[in-house]
Amino acid sequence: MPITKPLDRMPGAAQAALNAIVVDKVDKEIVRALRREGVRVREVPGIKRVELLKEIAGYEILIGRTRLAVDSEMIEQGKRLRIVGRAAVGTDNIDFKTAERNGIKVVNAPGAATESVAELALTLTFMALRGVYNGSAKLKNGEFLKNSGLELAGKTIGIVGFGRIGSRFAELLRPFNVTILVNDIAKMNGEIKNAGATSVEMHELLARSDIVSLHVNMEVNNGAIMDDSSFGIMKDGAILVNTVRAKAVDMHALQRALDIGRLGFYASDVLWNEPPKEPAELEIIQRENVLITPHIGAQTTEAQARVAEVMIPGLLEALKGLAREEVVMGFA
Repeated sequence: MPITKPLDRMPGAAQAALNAIVVDKVDKEIVRALRREGVRVREVPGIKRVELLKEIAGYEILIGRTRLAVDSEMIEQGKRLRIVGRAAVGTDNIDFKTAERNGIKVVNAPGAATESVAELALTLTFMALRGVYNGSAKLKNGEFLKNSGLELAGKTIGIVGFGRIGSRFAELLRPFNVTILVNDIAKMNGEIKNAGATSVEMHELLARSDIVSLHVNMEVNNGAIMDDSSFGIMKDGAILVNTVRAKAVDMHALQRALDIGRLGFYASDVLWNEPPKEPAELEIIQRENVLITPHIGAQTTEAQARVAEVMIPGLLEALKGLAREEVVMGFA
């Protein structure tokens, strides 16, 4: 059973005594919604983890995105913490067991970034095929080089994971005269067929695909999906697109696959550390056949507005839950 932590207030304290800290840039409507409920909100986007750990004890509400992990250390330091709002789709860096044990409600925004992430996956696919970034970078440096590329038409695309984003990515691909292969643990054969795709085992997908795009749920899949064994099955020169989490790809196996040419290009929106710091990932970033964007999958005006739209009702319900608890505990 979860433990309901006392709010450490004097009898008669109203909901206005609640304090929220916002640690990332989020849609302003989220902040306005909290303030309309009488919550005191402090906005410190970009605050470092070590600083937040020192301050979190003074807040009942923590609002952020995916930059900072809400792990057991953060939760234990946040002795008054009652609500964690994740202004994003993923919640894989939240320790749910510890949160539940401490009576903390987690609110996120499932589905809000589907369109933006699917569009970015398509963008990365085109950029990998045509060498757009390298060509532009060379031109900016005074080198006029007409680099050769590949067309998307006629290619076989392997989609690993057919949830909201994976299925939307398949829809975006349909006009381009491609063959779409899908591997999903749920075996959604009907939905996959309706999308004009074919359900196959992972081995076949890797062996046949010119481009592999990862859309798995990393809250379910904890380990690397792409390792030495996986890269060994792929076509020589194939492209890998990753818009989920960097941990879906074994960093050192990726280096080896790029070294021997088994993988032709790696296009990703995620890093193993954000910002990057390990020598291996810094080396990977510098390669000409690697393009990594700074985790911008949900970073569109439209997606952030949808995040607020999806997330605010959950936040308000969680606040009502706190108010109900206070009545029971005699603080109303």
